[in-house]
Amino acid sequence: MKEKDKVRVQTILPQRGEIVDRNGILLATTGVAYEVGVIPVKWDKNSDDQKQKAATLLDMTLEQIDTKRNAKWVKPELFVPLATQAKEDDRLDQLEKDRGIDDT
Repeated sequence: MKEKDKVRVQTILPQRGEIVDRNGILLATTGVAYEVGVIPVKWDKNSDDQKQKAATLLDMTLEQIDTKRNAKWVKPELFVPLATQAKEDDRLDQLEKDRGIDDT
């Protein structure tokens, strides 16, 4: 380096790219998503209709939800993750209105 040369440090934050499979189907992208799940002690207070509505919004069956919430590690007051939803998904607003449904 010569006497008048300068060194500068600059941090450039990387942008994540999209990941697609060999057919061009999107596997991963950037964005905000929420983990949607139930708190068993609250979930149990819902009516059968409310539970079915939540299952439908999550594209799950009640049996699939019960399998996850009855896992060995689950305690009544713990959050049990069920699905991941994009922040822009309109179903999040409907799910948040139900007791026992939560997102993180």
